[in-house]
Amino acid sequence: MRTLSNPLDTTMRVSLVALASLLLSTSALHAGTRANAPAGENLYCLPGDVPNFGDHDGPAALPRSCYYTDSSATPSPGHTILVLSGGNVTNVLANTAACGDIVQLAAGGVFGPFTVPAKNCDANHYITIRTSAPDLSLPPEGTQITPCYSGVASLQGRPAYSCPVLAAATAQILFSNSSITTYAISFSPGASYYRFIGLEITRPAGGSYKTLVSLNGASHVIFDRVWIHGTALDTTYYGMSLDASNYAAVIDSYFTDFHCLTSSTTCKDSSAITGGSATAPEGAWKLANNFLEASMESFATGESGATVTPADLEIRHNYFFKPTFWMPGDPAYNGLGFYVRNVVEMKNSVRILFEGNVSQNSWGYHQDQQGAAYFLTPRNHITGGLPDCPICIVTDVVIRFNRASRVPQAFSLTIPPNTQRGYAYAANTFSIHDDLFDDLNYQGCDQCSVTYTNQIFSGTNQNLPPPSAVLHDITLSHVTQVASGTPTGFLQLGGMTAAYPPQQSNIDINNSIFIAGIHGLTNSGQPASNCANVSSGAPLAMFNACWVPYSFLNNVVVGGGSLPFKNLQWPASTFLPAKTDVIGFVNFNGGAGGDYHLSLSSPYKNAGTDGLDIGANIDLVNSFTQGVTTGTWN
Repeated sequence: MRTLSNPLDTTMRVSLVALASLLLSTSALHAGTRANAPAGENLYCLPGDVPNFGDHDGPAALPRSCYYTDSSATPSPGHTILVLSGGNVTNVLANTAACGDIVQLAAGGVFGPFTVPAKNCDANHYITIRTSAPDLSLPPEGTQITPCYSGVASLQGRPAYSCPVLAAATAQILFSNSSITTYAISFSPGASYYRFIGLEITRPAGGSYKTLVSLNGASHVIFDRVWIHGTALDTTYYGMSLDASNYAAVIDSYFTDFHCLTSSTTCKDSSAITGGSATAPEGAWKLANNFLEASMESFATGESGATVTPADLEIRHNYFFKPTFWMPGDPAYNGLGFYVRNVVEMKNSVRILFEGNVSQNSWGYHQDQQGAAYFLTPRNHITGGLPDCPICIVTDVVIRFNRASRVPQAFSLTIPPNTQRGYAYAANTFSIHDDLFDDLNYQGCDQCSVTYTNQIFSGTNQNLPPPSAVLHDITLSHVTQVASGTPTGFLQLGGMTAAYPPQQSNIDINNSIFIAGIHGLTNSGQPASNCANVSSGAPLAMFNACWVPYSFLNNVVVGGGSLPFKNLQWPASTFLPAKTDVIGFVNFNGGAGGDYHLSLSSPYKNAGTDGLDIGANIDLVNSFTQGVTTGTWN
């Protein structure tokens, strides 16, 4: 072992976290879901980066490429180089390390920003950059790291995490330059075959910082068990940018404190992880078993202009979270104004799998959006007054076996124009099924009182866009949505009109449970020519005007037959119970944390068009989300 820089004493700890189970058995009810498959980050990826997703889930194509991230596939058989606290990591990587080496950064030490060079490495010679703490001092592979391993026993307002021995096993990378054009870790173009393990990546208090880690065109890069975070009171835009990267993965990691103060004149968006705003090919991204926290979006693509679209995104088994002390009205509100928006926001990406994720807490603050769990909305952004992303698309998206709690809105599926009436290219081919949303319209939620729990529209008050800009081929089936309060309504639709064909086509919403709320359905606003602005206001008339062809079969809409909806016509097979009690959940529990299996006496048991229970398959949701909130795969 070669040792560089200054000596440092540090305390090591032995992890007492049990190894996560590697097996999960489940019933495959939909194409693309493999029965009795092993759990873990490589469920759909075989050694050699061989994809095993299947071809399609419903109408949507599944990812066609993947990144196999097991440590056995990233060997570093060369020398071990120890860099002590304060050492120049950039110089070590550029001038000392060779492909296949392990660069150890002293556990408990502090290191300045560094650049990762391109060294023409290959799949048999990864450079591993990691803490010097032994593997037994970190969570085992496949288990999420927490701030405990950086000596932090708990974080205010976040879920409690296990901390059996408090010690600094990580090495800290401190971004000491507040210029928004530099990073804590940056990559030279062409840098490839790197794995990072057991690092804390952060910034000092005070001022605004933009992006802590930028992959900048790198490929075959894995961040494994790292804690990346901003500071509690300051503006930090992004934890990591995946722009222009290929075969990039973030696994078993923890992201906190990414937010924009409303007093900021430049920061209007923040994300734990972002991408999709590049001019070079990008894709084959994996986000698995992470805690992802940001005030705007935990994960977002296409937040600015682009000339390419990232493809093949695997977003699985992540815990998306916002602490409620950021929210005005919360008893613990910190008094700071942070821009708050959605949980996941996709503006430019194709072939995306969201599976087994848990979302908790969202609302809308200082924004024109309401805190959707899944916001799929390609946007043609504007830079310098000119549209700069006419190629932006969001297509072939699969959202299955997820659960979300305490969000105002489940889905927003939209393709509106920008302020100059310019459209992104396409939003279509979504397969959404077996997802559970509860505690909608939760007490104290900011913006819940003005939010429809679902949106499907293509924009309003526009000239005829190209046909590709119209929503089409959306399948939503076996979804359960329940509320602890009374939502504004369950669906806002419209945009395209009979006067401006084509209408939205192949919209299929079946076998699901919704809450009608106060207004049930509404149009997406603006002129009388909006397809949903029909005079009767009846759901059937609105569907007929906006969707051709479509199906709305065997859905339960609680309260849809009561005032003010009484005598309004719904599709013939719609079930309209007056109260949620009629559904026959095993334990409704006020719509918050209940057991949403249908009891044997439920009138909706086996009543779907496919002979299955109406609503989500709760067993599958529970199986795929098991262990998410504890950072394990079991």
